[in-house]
Amino acid sequence: MLQTNGHTNGARFAVRAPGILILGILASGCTATSPNRAASAPTILASSEPEAYAGDGTENERAAKSAAFEAAPAPSLPADLAEQRSPSFQTGGDWEEDDDDEGGFGVDDAGLRSTYILPAKIEGGDGDVSIAQAALEIAFEYEAGNGIELSLGGEYLREEWDYSGVGSGLLTGVPRPWDSFEMYGVELGLNWELDDRWSTLATIGTSWAAEREGPTSDERLLEYSFGVGWRATERLELLAFVMVDENHEGSDEVLPLLGFDWQISDRDRLGLGERGLIYSRSVSDTLSFNAAVNYEQQSFRLASNGPVPGGALEREGLLAGVGVDWTLGPGVLSLGVGFSVGSAIEVFDGDGSRIEDVDLGSAPYAALSYQFGVGY
Repeated sequence: MLQTNGHTNGARFAVRAPGILILGILASGCTATSPNRAASAPTILASSEPEAYAGDGTENERAAKSAAFEAAPAPSLPADLAEQRSPSFQTGGDWEEDDDDEGGFGVDDAGLRSTYILPAKIEGGDGDVSIAQAALEIAFEYEAGNGIELSLGGEYLREEWDYSGVGSGLLTGVPRPWDSFEMYGVELGLNWELDDRWSTLATIGTSWAAEREGPTSDERLLEYSFGVGWRATERLELLAFVMVDENHEGSDEVLPLLGFDWQISDRDRLGLGERGLIYSRSVSDTLSFNAAVNYEQQSFRLASNGPVPGGALEREGLLAGVGVDWTLGPGVLSLGVGFSVGSAIEVFDGDGSRIEDVDLGSAPYAALSYQFGVGY
């Protein structure tokens, strides 16, 4: 069973952003008010596999296959459908299922991850900016029986910006407007397997994300989501879900999405989730390679004594890269490299009016993470 994830509203890593279409159904822009829900193992949309059966190519075999499919467990949706990625948001990762017995409370998983985006040119200016990110995540779950699973996740995120060049151009007349941000968040989730083919979920989360230097407003943002999963075949699951976010500009935004998890073969898998598209190929029980395109958006409240008192900053863009995932000890070590492309930074004043809209040039990134599949 795929484990539920912990995640909340806050500065989110591989995140959504306004104007990006996934399967042509992102109805509206979505603010980055979710702190990376703690990934449930390196997962996209893991599917449940039926029990193996012996086949002899006869009518008996076909009957056995049909019976095995009907008896297989329903697809178990992650409590955070938005967090369909590997431990590091730029790497793909395996789709890993949890084989724990139902019943009881325990730690689902925990993880550490870090990313460094090399200096990106600030278009229209004469400087550039690099970004270093680090996050700690942990998720708990409770198997209540009758197909019901409850989850609680938490995360801490820190992000550091560094500038080079004279007059960065990021904010008019301010060479180094911001240096450091942080986010705290928690989320509750409910995952309910209705029958052999259908499952549903609901989540609610809250977070605080702001500039670290100087006082900020004590603002908490909420995010809600609910979704439905349908197991179409032994190897294909389809998902539909809706997310509702509060944002720093004082409004709610609704994001309807479709996704799928397709196990192409015993070694190949393709998945589409709110964060993007990922392909993974396992070469052994402990090693897999992947390629992914993810959407990233982050949002932070700005200090009340800074250049934009009480304002907000949002950054969005695409992350395209390749990665490797290696089972090492009790968890999975993930390494990824690629490029950040199409990035933009928007700055809003304390009243929610946009005062800056700056594009960033393409820049390479490197990512490292370790995800503990605790499961006890």
